[in-house]
Amino acid sequence: NGEKYLATALHSIVGQDFEDFELIISDNASQDSTAAICKQFSESDNRVKYSRVEVNRGAAPNYQRVFQLASGKYFKWAAHDDVCLPGFLKRCVETIEAAPAEVVLVYPRAQIIDAEGKVIRVDDESLQSNDPRPYRRASHVIRNVDLAWPLFGLIRSDVLQKTRLIERFIGSDYVLLTELAMRGHLQEIPEVLFQRRVHPGMSNVVHQTESEWRAWMDSSQANVASPLPSFVQVGWECAKSANRLPLPGMEKILCCLTIPSVWYLRNLHNLGGRYKRKLMTAIGI
Repeated sequence: NGEKYLATALHSIVGQDFEDFELIISDNASQDSTAAICKQFSESDNRVKYSRVEVNRGAAPNYQRVFQLASGKYFKWAAHDDVCLPGFLKRCVETIEAAPAEVVLVYPRAQIIDAEGKVIRVDDESLQSNDPRPYRRASHVIRNVDLAWPLFGLIRSDVLQKTRLIERFIGSDYVLLTELAMRGHLQEIPEVLFQRRVHPGMSNVVHQTESEWRAWMDSSQANVASPLPSFVQVGWECAKSANRLPLPGMEKILCCLTIPSVWYLRNLHNLGGRYKRKLMTAIGI
């Protein structure tokens, strides 16, 4: 149900100066005017392929499905409410083509915009990581990831194919970025070429409880309790991702131990900060 911002997002892609791409839209059973908007674009531009499922399966299966439908050498996810600024695709393609094979993801800097498209700020979330040690690259990512918009950069499809993609648990975008960092380098393009929209209708605003989040990620989990709190599961899933990678023995051990530890320490620090703010508010400081 992305009718409010969908046309803006699609225009920002089909209007790119790099034109050799396919734009695959996977409509997860929308009930608004999404289908009509998508059909209008697909009928006017043969690069646009529209595909629809009739039953809402959740966000994670839809993220997976759109990649399974793709055939390009490189791949990027695109949300219905974000904007690719002019030059986005060209600069990403130029950068990854010129980069060594170790670079698996390239992404530009981003502006955060509001519901009306007004620029709030340039985001400072930098996940660039080119350390030769996989556990150091991934530790940097899991320590600094926030809105996770670098995942909307350009990714080598053959590398992405080997990952777990976006899975059906809260925080799987964090885990996927961490796995990509274990598999190779993440490179940041210094120009601002992307706009991440923050608005009242976005998923992490609308869904306030973990049960609501789980149902959004996977509709079959609507009434299923998670065995672990989400922040605990993210650390555990990072270790699972590390364990399945073809890394040397010691490097795999370092990834399995270090990355979850960095994540849990980050969350304990944030938890302490929240309690401190509540206490200061309670005593009038």
